Amino acid sequence: MDSIRIWLVQTGIWRKEKCEDELTLEKYIDLTYMGAAEYEMEFDSNSGKLRNPLYLSLERIFLDKENYEFYPLPKRKDAYGNQLYLYCKKDMVEELKPFVRKLLDGKIKTKNGPSVSYVKASIEDIEKYPKMKNFWWDIKNDYFIFYGEDKFEKINDSLDSFFEENKEKLLPKIKKQKKSSIIKRFLEKFIDLLRLKGEDWILFFFCCKNTKYLNLNNSLNIIETYKINKRKDF
Repeated sequence: MDSIRIWLVQTGIWRKEKCEDELTLEKYIDLTYMGAAEYEMEFDSNSGKLRNPLYLSLERIFLDKENYEFYPLPKRKDAYGNQLYLYCKKDMVEELKPFVRKLLDGKIKTKNGPSVSYVKASIEDIEKYPKMKNFWWDIKNDYFIFYGEDKFEKINDSLDSFFEENKEKLLPKIKKQKKSSIIKRFLEKFIDLLRLKGEDWILFFFCCKNTKYLNLNNSLNIIETYKINKRKDF
């Protein structure tokens, strides 16, 4: 966790009913007014402008959505028996688990305090004090913490709504991202090609000769299958 600085944690309360007048996450979550400039403005190096940090965090999450998953944290449930979940990148979950435990135990200091009274509250307490926060969003490291599987669909719908609302801004970035991904995959395969030896070269050209173009990806996959199965009669 030393590589991640936890400081700006936006909190909120899940709404009992969907608010059609709001957009994205706020359709389902009453986000807390945090009262600090860091939650209102941030310099965006990509555009060279001051922009809303919550928007920038949602944008990063949306653009990397294929790498995000919902992860349960065992032995962590609220008074109603709802499981605690993380919505984060696949490669971050193990690193984040210790932080989440410490955050919800009130052992990590954040800009506005973690606001975690809900975590150990009884049903009676929750009903008596309905303003206790039950949603946490790290707007710098881009992940959500919340209780209950019923929130999965709401989060996905919020991200879809975010795309629809900001389609004109997001589409060019999505196209650029896809182009970069294609180039990256090609270079990875090309490096694999340079590593071919002996009979693998012969097999590679055999795989490609009957195609209208050099199918680098399929040919290398065939070679790997050949190696695994050790087929001499290919």
